[in-house]
Amino acid sequence: MGTTNLSLSREDFLSYPVPKLTPARENLVAVLEAVEEKVTLNHQINQTLEQMAQALFKSWFVDFEPVKAKIAARERWQALQPENEPASPVCYATELDEPPAVGDLETTMNRAAMQAIAGKTTGQLDALRAVDPERYQELYETAALFPSAMQSSELGEIPEGWETGSLSDLIDFNPRRTLRKGALAPYLDMKNVPTSGHLAEEIVQREMGSGTKFINGDTLLARITPCLENGKTAFVDFLEEGETGWGSTEYIVLRPTGCYPKSLGYFIARDGNFRSAAIQSMTGTSGRQRADTKSLSSMKWLIYPSSIVEKFDFTASSYLRLAKNHGDQNKALAETRDVLLPKLFSGKLACSVL
Repeated sequence: MGTTNLSLSREDFLSYPVPKLTPARENLVAVLEAVEEKVTLNHQINQTLEQMAQALFKSWFVDFEPVKAKIAARERWQALQPENEPASPVCYATELDEPPAVGDLETTMNRAAMQAIAGKTTGQLDALRAVDPERYQELYETAALFPSAMQSSELGEIPEGWETGSLSDLIDFNPRRTLRKGALAPYLDMKNVPTSGHLAEEIVQREMGSGTKFINGDTLLARITPCLENGKTAFVDFLEEGETGWGSTEYIVLRPTGCYPKSLGYFIARDGNFRSAAIQSMTGTSGRQRADTKSLSSMKWLIYPSSIVEKFDFTASSYLRLAKNHGDQNKALAETRDVLLPKLFSGKLACSVL
């Protein structure tokens, strides 16, 4: 009702006729609830996967927890050594609660790093070695990659032997992509870029105009306010092989350089230090400020050893793939629900077929 501003009255809304809730339609409610519960569960699992992957990145490359665990283990080990005499295995097991397979300092430090990496106790590590020796050995080899000391640098204390440089040593910003103007190609609108997680919500086909181009393995970072502050970031994993997509001119594209895995670009883009620097680099008029790509590219950054990044990618990429599978399931469930719902309500499709 109304003239300029149309509205619906409460009385009219409540008097609108709806089908009577028969036993068949109660089955419909159960079906829809099951679909919604599955969608919600997948979403919750994806949130957990994202948090786990980001926590792993922070532990290894920001807080250096495996390195610090080794340092603490060495200090405990040295404190237990009788002056000028080697420690006995009994002293080892009693004081450190850490009975290593080989009674030496290196093993003790690696076991401590394993606990930091896997979040396991000494007993759980022993159980893992018994039931899954291959996994235990893999974890041990990963721990061995981390140094056992810190060193000073222009970025503060960093693991011994690691180097510093510019972020451009790790990330290629806005790499060149080719897409013919007017060509029909996948398009990602800024509104469909997530504020958390990596999954873009909706991709449509649109003729190429003026915009940012990207391929699978790229990370898209919103550079304009307030999208950047809100966390809008996506990992491109929705294109066909060899396909190029495009989207807003307000994206910054990040692509790991050289042999670094593609997941690294996404987790750097989600890193709190990087995002703070991106926000601080913003210039422009109020309400239209944009992050400065050149400033981000030249920013001082820690150069991660490729051997450790490969180990990180083994876990991080599996999280991204699993999250994508859940996202694809949710899209399929939503499409099925939207197709079935009108037919079920109208009676054209019986609930019994489900």
